[in-house]
Amino acid sequence: MILFLHQNKGKLGSRKRKKYDELSDQEIDQMEKAYHLIFESKN
Repeated sequence: MILFLHQNKGKLGSRKRKKYDELSDQEIDQMEKAYHLIFESKN
């Protein structure tokens, strides 16, 4: 998932979301926010 987030500037695209259908939209949103906190704050 981190690779997918990195490829799309911190957002998980709709086609990639289908790979994680066991996760809710809220859980994916939390992961995107965590990605931004960890990786975007280092720039």
